Amino acid sequence: CVHRSRRASWFLSPQSRQQLVALLLTDMTRSSTAAGHAILVIGSLLVLFTAMNIETEATMAPTGFLPSSLRIKKAPGASLSFSNLNLRGGHGDGTIVDAGDQAAKDQAIRVGAKKSGKDLAVPQYMPWHQIPDQNWKTKDGCEVIKWDQGLDGCKGGLQYRYGKYKELKQRIIDVEGSVENFALSYKRFGVFRSEDPAMPGIIGREWAPGATYMALFGDFNGWNRGQYPYKKDEFGIWTVHIPDVDGKCIIPHDTRYKIAMTTATGEETTRIPAWANYAVQAPKGAPTHPDYDSVFWNPPKKYEFQYELPVTPRSLRIYEAHVGMSSTGEPNINTYDIFRETILPRIKRLGYNAIQFMAIQEHPYYASFGYHIANLFAASSRCGDPDSLKR
Repeated sequence: CVHRSRRASWFLSPQSRQQLVALLLTDMTRSSTAAGHAILVIGSLLVLFTAMNIETEATMAPTGFLPSSLRIKKAPGASLSFSNLNLRGGHGDGTIVDAGDQAAKDQAIRVGAKKSGKDLAVPQYMPWHQIPDQNWKTKDGCEVIKWDQGLDGCKGGLQYRYGKYKELKQRIIDVEGSVENFALSYKRFGVFRSEDPAMPGIIGREWAPGATYMALFGDFNGWNRGQYPYKKDEFGIWTVHIPDVDGKCIIPHDTRYKIAMTTATGEETTRIPAWANYAVQAPKGAPTHPDYDSVFWNPPKKYEFQYELPVTPRSLRIYEAHVGMSSTGEPNINTYDIFRETILPRIKRLGYNAIQFMAIQEHPYYASFGYHIANLFAASSRCGDPDSLKR
């Protein structure tokens, strides 16, 4: 069926091809079986590719997941431009170039227009960004029934769930002032340099109401569990302040640290701060091996973004990428820097204007493909340090 769909498209006019794609997509929405969905999706894609006169050549990388080479050719005498596709959502803005121009294009993409970090533009919010609902208090969670009458029998359950949501949201607003303030917890929690001139040094802050003891330790103090204990307040928030010594931060940049903790049951254990922004696996011979440790990332010179923000496109062409699995040649885990130098230009050259990164947050179990997240605020250390991701 799929093979015939691909061959049939060669004998159809462009208008007929578009109609065939629309017909397949319409039938797909009516199909009630997974197999029907799969066949129709594949058939639609093949018809769409042939309708664009695109040929692809792909070989599997050593990892077995990603193609190591992807080449798109122009059909003889055809002008292949993504701006001509007329796909739903608007026109694209990328154009395929000949192989002889690829090197020049890649260089142009990498160079860009550099500017000081202070001069960079502020992001422009677009209509598809989420806008806070100002009328959430007066709603009961049943508006969805307007679009799906079959949910009318679930009205009680919808009201109950939405009621619980309103209760929790109101509690957050009462304590934090707003949901937005609550979302900025990463600026107040974790281990970081104090910005208060009257209290220079290291600030550590965690929420652990069930713990009975907490202390900060690591390479900087020989992993001494008792030297820098936290203090607990009535809300279960633990805080420690470690002053600078002779004007210098007591925790050196790029060194490992952790929290020593005693649980409510008396167990002595260690934990990575929930708001840690960098974590690596402890090396062999370290007291915490083979677990992960936090890394204090405080470079002498803070990284400043060097390029203007990209122009917000009228429509999105999204490329889903996994940095670690994007390597070519040897079966190595790719890095942020190599991805930027070799893969990013190719994505741009193919006409995409947005990237969906997979497995960016730290996850000790690599085979989980990033779904077993351990550190929500830390980028995966397998691909490089935080500044590499920013570059």
